[in-house]
Amino acid sequence: RQSRARKRKEIEALHEFESTLRESLTKAERQVCTLQEGYAKVQQELEETRQACSLLEQEHAKLRERITRSEYDNSRLNAWIDKHIIQNGYLLPSAPPPPSSFI
Repeated sequence: RQSRARKRKEIEALHEFESTLRESLTKAERQVCTLQEGYAKVQQELEETRQACSLLEQEHAKLRERITRSEYDNSRLNAWIDKHIIQNGYLLPSAPPPPSSFI
């Protein structure tokens, strides 16, 4: 009888342990799902950030190009002013108009 009672207690303890393990496994699986969802969201945000960064880099390159062109045009206009206004003290009626890129 004691042997049967002991075996019954051992079986009950094993069932309880198995139940605890199943609950822990279920909880761990839920945590894994939550982490996978979070990872997918972060990956999506990262891709969106990369795309936005790429667009900003393209815009930056365009603006740098416009600045470079403006600086070049400014230097040409300054040269024209030096040649036709400053050297003569005033704009002569016969002076050619400024380059068309400045109009």
